[in-house]
Amino acid sequence: MFKNLILALLIAILGLIFYTAIGLFDNFTKTKSSFLSINTGDIQATTLLDNKDVGKTPLQLENLAEGTYELILTIPEESTRSAFFKDPVWKVTLSLAPSALTSVTREFGPSSVYSAGEILSFANGEGISIVSEPKSATVALDGRGIGDTPISISTEPGVHKLLLSMEGYFSREIVVNVEGKKLLIVEAKLAINPLINPILLEKGNVYLYQLNSLNPKVIGDSEAWASAIWFFQNKLEGAPKFDLLVDSLGNEFLFDQNIINTKVKKGTPITLGYLSPNEGKEETSEAKAKINSIKNRYEKALPKIQILSTSVGFLNVRTGPGTTFTKIDQVSPGQKFPLLQEKPGWYKIKLPSKEGWINSQFAKKL
Repeated sequence: MFKNLILALLIAILGLIFYTAIGLFDNFTKTKSSFLSINTGDIQATTLLDNKDVGKTPLQLENLAEGTYELILTIPEESTRSAFFKDPVWKVTLSLAPSALTSVTREFGPSSVYSAGEILSFANGEGISIVSEPKSATVALDGRGIGDTPISISTEPGVHKLLLSMEGYFSREIVVNVEGKKLLIVEAKLAINPLINPILLEKGNVYLYQLNSLNPKVIGDSEAWASAIWFFQNKLEGAPKFDLLVDSLGNEFLFDQNIINTKVKKGTPITLGYLSPNEGKEETSEAKAKINSIKNRYEKALPKIQILSTSVGFLNVRTGPGTTFTKIDQVSPGQKFPLLQEKPGWYKIKLPSKEGWINSQFAKKL
C-alpha cells in the first residue's frame, strides 16, 4: 500500500513537471515569435512566404519562427492598373528577429526604378541604421538634417520621423518606432521622379514641353519613363497632363487616342513632351522629325475655316476675342486656316507663325 502511494506521488510529480515544462516552452515560444507586416499601398498583391501563399496585402502575420524567409509580392493580372507594370513581381529575402516586428512596404511603379518602399527590422544594438537605394540620399530626423546614407545614428527611444530625399527622386517620409536596446535597421528604396521642371517651348495646336534628364536609368528605358509619367500623373502636382511623349531616338508614346480625338474635335491643344538627354540643347534630328510629324498630323486633324469677303478687303487678327485686343496681323478673303478654339462671335485660328482671334461673322467653317 505504502509503495503504491509513493509510486502514485512520483507519477503526479513527474506529470506536474512535464506539464509545467510544456507550459513554459509554449510561453517561451510565444514570446520569441517573430511578426511580419506587409503593405503595398492602394494595390493588392498576392503574397508568397517561402513559396507558401499567405494571402493578399495588406497582411499582418504572427507567430512566425525567427530566421530567413523569401518574400514574393505579385500584382495580379486582373488589377485595374496592371497594364502599367513592367515588373509586376518583387522578391526580397527577409531576416526575422525573435520577439520583433519586421515591416515591409512596397509601392509598385511601372518598373523597379520607379518603385519605392522600405523594410524596417531589428537587430542587436541601439539606435538607427539607415541604408538606401540609391546611396547618398540626404536624411533628416524629426526635421533636422543628419547626413547622407548609409548612416548610423543614436536617438532616444520612441516615435520619430525620417525624411529621405535626393535630386531627381521622390522624397520618402518614414515614421519609425525606436526601441531601447534594439537596433532599428531601415532599408529604404527611392523612386525616380520621371518629370522634373518641364519647360514649355511652344504653343499652338500642340503644346511642346522639354523634359530634361541625365539619369541613365531614365534615358536607357524611355518606354518605362513614359509609363511612369502617366502612372504618376495625379502625384505630379501642377505638371502638364501629357497626351504624347517622344524620346531622343524619335520613339513616340501615346497615352489614350480617345482623349486625343476628343481634344481635336473640341479644338483643344494636344500636350507633347520631349525627353531631352542633354539639358536644353537642340533636339536630336530623330526627335525633331517626329515632333514635326506629330504637329502636322494634328494640325491636319483640326477643323478649318475660310475667310469671307469684308468691306475693307481684309480681316484683322487680334490677341484676344474682342475688338479691344491688340491687332497682330491681317488675313484676306479666301484664305483657309486651322480652327483652334471658339468663343461667342470669335474664332481662334492658327497662322503660319502665330495664333490669333478673328470675328466669326467674316469666316465660315469648312
